[in-house]
Amino acid sequence: MEEKPATNKNRALMCLSLLLLTDIALFLLHLNNYYLRPLLKPPEFFLLLYNVVFLVIILILLKKVYTLLISGFFLAIFLLFALIFYSLSEYKYEYFQSPKETQTLIVKYSMVSMGESSYTYEF
Repeated sequence: MEEKPATNKNRALMCLSLLLLTDIALFLLHLNNYYLRPLLKPPEFFLLLYNVVFLVIILILLKKVYTLLISGFFLAIFLLFALIFYSLSEYKYEYFQSPKETQTLIVKYSMVSMGESSYTYEF
């Protein structure tokens, strides 16, 4: 039997499967308190960008040009908003010494305000 060449639909399905597997792996790592720390900041933006790039590749493979153009406009606006949001929410650090100065507690925090303030703390 001859093997059929991989069609664009098969390639798109492989890309979608790879995207799904990486997202599941990242979710399982997050459940076990492991986090991806890329060299570039903010890491959440680059994970979002990774997913968007894969979805654009899938749309190109499926030859959905009009869908890509229409959704590309909205995705560009969303990614620009996400980049601005993540770049404005930087982390700050506070160091607290124990009374005998033998131990130090480091608190990482950020405050984001877009009409309503949101605080996050990590110890």
